[in-house]
Amino acid sequence: MNIAAIIAEYNPFHSGHGYHIQKTREICDADAVICIMSSSFVQRGAPACLDKFVRTRLALEGGADMVLELPGVYSLQSAEFFARGAVRLLGASGMVNSLSFGVERYVADAEPAQSNRVRARLDAGQPYSRALGSELSPNSLLGAEYIRAVGELAPRINTVQVLRRGAGHDSMLESRHLSASNLRARMLAGEDVSDYTAASGEGFVDSEQMLVPVLCALRSMSLDKLRGISQVSEGLEYVIKEAARDAESLDELIKKCKSKRYTYSRLARIMCCAFLGITKEMTDAANQGYPFIRVLGVKKEKKELLSELTRRSSLPVCINTADFIAHCSPEAAEVLRKECEMTDLRAALAKRRGSADFTEGLIII
Repeated sequence: MNIAAIIAEYNPFHSGHGYHIQKTREICDADAVICIMSSSFVQRGAPACLDKFVRTRLALEGGADMVLELPGVYSLQSAEFFARGAVRLLGASGMVNSLSFGVERYVADAEPAQSNRVRARLDAGQPYSRALGSELSPNSLLGAEYIRAVGELAPRINTVQVLRRGAGHDSMLESRHLSASNLRARMLAGEDVSDYTAASGEGFVDSEQMLVPVLCALRSMSLDKLRGISQVSEGLEYVIKEAARDAESLDELIKKCKSKRYTYSRLARIMCCAFLGITKEMTDAANQGYPFIRVLGVKKEKKELLSELTRRSSLPVCINTADFIAHCSPEAAEVLRKECEMTDLRAALAKRRGSADFTEGLIII
């Protein structure tokens, strides 16, 4: 089978995402399009606005044939490790021929982020996008990282760039395809967004709903424990501890810690990691390789993708959570339980019941 893949967050899924899937299928002449999607927390450092099961259904209804899970230990990292985590899993699947991603303008190449020139710019306090040599949009920055990750980790996969239509990333402008940021703002305000997405506001979570649990975590956490949280470095734990004493909003907390070296997005991801208990040890282990691939959903008429994945994957495949935990390695079981915990904590923010990873099952539409 000729299979194309898309790395996505679908936060929420909207008409522009549907267009991307359609164009990917056309350009790649794909028999199937699979998406690997951020689970309960997203790369900007926030809970996903809708839970991963709702977003999986929307993706399948919007044209995807299968949805895999991008674990929180990857989705809550910088563009480099977000991309590497997703590409590593797609490469391990053994079934992806092409990786498609959307850009505002074509990405010519991907300069290695660890080169001396780029590292010197980062050390001087420049944002990562500027350190790469140009003012890249978030999508183009991710695109550059996808290209680099594919070259290093999965060179047999082709990369395909699809020009975005409609509003750019984070744009609040009116357009045929609104940005996800615009949609989230409208959903938070209770507006009707049915012209742009099939998502409803039911179970919607905004990042500010994390304020109390984040402050509780930070104020009760020792400096040693905070120092061990993913992406905390260079004495940042002292700054965070000080800011957490009197911040009255999550936005204020992050801005009190912000500097040229520590961007807003990086700090937002750190706050999520503190809330979720994601340590440097966990992300370091994940960045060396993840112990399984998890399927969230599949189209009824493409169920053969499940057997194809199971046959070709170099990693164990998780389809049923309880069954997988019962039969997998202790390491994989521990990692999966942590992912389930993240699902439950996001559900708590939405005032929803927990254990959805066990009760939802594989989504088939």
